[in-house]
Amino acid sequence: MKKHFKRILLILLLFIFILQTTSVGATMGNKGVFLYSGDYFSDDRIFVDKLSMYFRLSGHSTLTENRPKVIYGMQQHMKNSEPLYISCHGRHEGIVMVLDTGSSSVGAVFGAADVPIGMDCKLVYLSVCYGSKSNISTGKNLCGTFISNGYKAAVGYDKSVSVENSRIYEEAFYRYLSRGESIYGAKIATEKELGDSCKEIIDSADYFGNLGLVP
Repeated sequence: MKKHFKRILLILLLFIFILQTTSVGATMGNKGVFLYSGDYFSDDRIFVDKLSMYFRLSGHSTLTENRPKVIYGMQQHMKNSEPLYISCHGRHEGIVMVLDTGSSSVGAVFGAADVPIGMDCKLVYLSVCYGSKSNISTGKNLCGTFISNGYKAAVGYDKSVSVENSRIYEEAFYRYLSRGESIYGAKIATEKELGDSCKEIIDSADYFGNLGLVP
């Protein structure tokens, strides 16, 4: 009888453990995804690998990939990433990411209407010029759309920023974030570390959503 009871108890404990693991996985998303622009910015893969490495060293599962050049490919990463980093070109009018500068296809430009709905992820970082700039005609911006469609927090730039300065800022931000700082904590620590040396990028970086989260 005792043996039978112990067996039932063990099965019950295993069931509870599996249920908790499944629940955490669903809440946290699949893995941290870092999308680099292999065709746009010099040594982008090397830089994005560095950001990804910070998270791997902290015990997170990560994936580094060349950014898709089609809307569908981008959407799949947006639905299943935790957190998500995107390196891409933007446009002065805001609200879009140019996925393929060599194509005139409508599908080569990702706009606010292409952001999937019903997502449940923590952070998207748009390393994109004008990624947080509101479009004059629609009043919308990409970062705000991510929040409206389910992301808990978003970071982007409201101006055109240099690759050099954005990399300095993002390297510091992700370094602090991977150490367990909240989004807001990483923001403040980054600004304190860089000071006036990166004033352009600090002034341009916009933060949306719940900044108390720890991705």
